[in-house]
Amino acid sequence: MHVAMIGLDYTVFTQEGRGDLANRLKAYARHVDFISLIVYTPDQNFKAVKIAENVMAYPTNSKRQWKFPWDAAHLVADVNILRTVDLVTTQDPFACGLAGYLVKRRMKVPLVVNIVSSFFDDPYWKKEDWKNPFFNIFGKWLVRRADGVRVECDTEREKVISLGVSAEKVKVAPVLVNLRKFADEKGSVRDKYINGYDRIVLFIGRLSVEKNVGLLIKAAKIVAGRRPKTLFLIVGGGKDELNLKSMAADCKNIVFAGRVPHAEIPKYHKAADVLVLPSFYEGIPLVVVEAAAAGLPVISTDVRDAKDVIIDEQSGFIVPKDNADILAVRISEVLADAKKAKEMGLVGQKLVMEKFNPEKNLKDCLDLWRQVVK
Repeated sequence: MHVAMIGLDYTVFTQEGRGDLANRLKAYARHVDFISLIVYTPDQNFKAVKIAENVMAYPTNSKRQWKFPWDAAHLVADVNILRTVDLVTTQDPFACGLAGYLVKRRMKVPLVVNIVSSFFDDPYWKKEDWKNPFFNIFGKWLVRRADGVRVECDTEREKVISLGVSAEKVKVAPVLVNLRKFADEKGSVRDKYINGYDRIVLFIGRLSVEKNVGLLIKAAKIVAGRRPKTLFLIVGGGKDELNLKSMAADCKNIVFAGRVPHAEIPKYHKAADVLVLPSFYEGIPLVVVEAAAAGLPVISTDVRDAKDVIIDEQSGFIVPKDNADILAVRISEVLADAKKAKEMGLVGQKLVMEKFNPEKNLKDCLDLWRQVVK
């Protein structure tokens, strides 16, 4: 089977992307004949990269962002000349999905669409950008025309089926994650940050509007007023960084660590006492899965898929998206009882190790591919 994958992560052409992404591609490649990864890149003269003997990544080098779907479809046609493409998969049901649909129509190749976020009909996502209501309509139209849909959890499977996609076409097969490295990590950056504090509350993610980090900052100020030896460590960068730093400027308990290489993230989990995800919307957030694998209790806002990775009041807490007081109470509750926090962490670790078993998820993904191609 020759699989053409269409995606957006052009770090595959940089040293930064030669870790987990390359390892996932190699895992898929052990069970198929060839993988051609077609990736959106701006017009910067990126070159094709050989990731393994049977994995190649090709940049679109698109002169205009809107041209990407057509550029990607042309590249799939080009690689089809070298070896016949049997299946096309897309990272999303939007720009990548359009590219995949063009391939499906022009080349009569079956299409599998991946859905890795809970964006369909989400009010926060639809308000975030004027284009999103149109993407919402188009994406739902597209998944009905796909030959298969891969989703991250049961909640998203139910959502896709509710859109009119037949149940046999929708498969739960989360992204492949090596969770052992989070569970087994021995290193920690706690000594680097703990000076003067006795607890660390961790956030890891993009500093962008949808992550709702402002809610965490408000809660941090409440907790710091009651428990001044609590440090709030914010790891990541993004468009909202300056606004968030300004918002946090009057609270010395909030520290921005900046961007951290993914290979170093397990050391931050080992340093923390609890992880908080205050997002407006998410799919299955890998940061929660990774933190739970490390044995951390997790507090998340009530994004659609939260219940698939957190057992409320057992492995962590699920809180409203707009109530800093409740978030502060839950953070304080975890920090006040180290024994209970450890028990929560163990419950969460067991849950994600079972749900995100990479061998099972790989098999489920391959089963979907084979079902569609057959």
